Amino acid sequence: MKSLKQAFTNFRLRRLVAFIIDMGIMAVLLTLFYKLFELPNFPVVMAAMAEANSKINTPEWQSLVNSSTAIFNMVFIQSLLIYFGYETVTQILFKGSTIGKLIMGLRIVSQNSNRGVIFHYLFMTVRSFIKIILIYLLQGIPFIISILSIFANYQSKAGYDYIVKTVVVEKVKGKDVEDEKNKLIKRDMIADA
Repeated sequence: MKSLKQAFTNFRLRRLVAFIIDMGIMAVLLTLFYKLFELPNFPVVMAAMAEANSKINTPEWQSLVNSSTAIFNMVFIQSLLIYFGYETVTQILFKGSTIGKLIMGLRIVSQNSNRGVIFHYLFMTVRSFIKIILIYLLQGIPFIISILSIFANYQSKAGYDYIVKTVVVEKVKGKDVEDEKNKLIKRDMIADA
């Protein structure tokens, strides 16, 4: 049997890979969205910022900075909304998994076994909303802290998991292995005592 440290290292690595897969899918979705609707995208933002930087010490510099900032804010908000839609829809369709989590054999479950399916999906939606709010309002710093908390606790919970009382677990042949994980935790806690 794997040691607790190996089990959690592998789990956290799989969770990180799931996130990277989801970000790759998001890059494709954003590219398609911006091409389809002919909206500004991040390369347009970069070009606007480069133009503003090239006009430093000229009368039009401030208006170019304001324009590039407005374009950035619009693209950033659109990207967050698309991410929110992607995460919410996939978690409902795949019963607690995004495509990345599904590929890596992970899913989000409620820590409250009395919570019905509808409420669980509602809480997963709130979980996704909290993520995008943390990224938008505070420029991602609390989001980064939440991600780092995954590496700092036995259940590998992010800050937003604590708020909505969810946990990401492994799936083995259609079953969650949270009970096995809890057994490993208890075994190692007893061994450490």
